Amino acid sequence: MSDFVIDFRKTERDRPRRRDGRNGWPRQRNEGKLGYRIGEAYFSGVRPMDTGGTIIDDLIWRRTEANKPPLKNKEMFELLKAKFVPYWVTLERAVWSRYAGCSCPCSPGYILYGHINTVERSKAIDYKNRYHFNPQNEEFAIWVSTPEYEKQQAELATKRKADEALKKTEALIGAGI
Repeated sequence: MSDFVIDFRKTERDRPRRRDGRNGWPRQRNEGKLGYRIGEAYFSGVRPMDTGGTIIDDLIWRRTEANKPPLKNKEMFELLKAKFVPYWVTLERAVWSRYAGCSCPCSPGYILYGHINTVERSKAIDYKNRYHFNPQNEEFAIWVSTPEYEKQQAELATKRKADEALKKTEALIGAGI
């Protein structure tokens, strides 16, 4: 399990719209039967759009294959628990859901439940640190992928940059500069 690449980020929670059209504050986070929802984890390289498929392939995948997690809940929980960086977060569950990212099944992933030790968090607060985290306003967003997928994405990014540079050079030559 240690061969997976984990990319950790912090994201703002969705803010509900107020009657005057402005964004309001997120509702206060309450503890549910599984604990506090502290974020989501997504598995990159599974969707057809990640691997060169078309939009139609992706829509079909979301209808058929999105119900099947790439790793079992317990395996993903163990992986994230071993590599979860902030020590003041106690990860308790990782549950696969088609509706992890929003209310439609467009972003399937694992919903992370756990508790935050606020005393330890307040000791560790450094406002410039990426782990400064307010559980009422922010969530963890974690992307898990294989090293092969990461390597492939880096190669594609390099190829895109080279193509853009070539197009710019051709445009300059075509302009007579």
